Amino acid sequence: MVDRSDKILEMTSDNATQTVTIYKAPQPGLAQKLLRDGFPPADFPNNPPYENGKCYFAASDSRSLAEEYNNNYQQGILEVIIDK
Repeated sequence: MVDRSDKILEMTSDNATQTVTIYKAPQPGLAQKLLRDGFPPADFPNNPPYENGKCYFAASDSRSLAEEYNNNYQQGILEVIIDK
């Protein structure tokens, strides 16, 4: 897995595009799959381990929350850039 902890992407804005970076601390065994496949809805069904069918992210101003989860998961932090 690529360590990108030294690169914090910030919200950017220009006339053509507005993006925001959100953060995900993946559970053990999921980091490479998420990097390869992204976040398809079929991977987050309404049964365990995702009882409510949701995939949780830390907000752009809450990277520290993802870091707290990573203290448990030890899989790194994914930075996801999405359109605002």
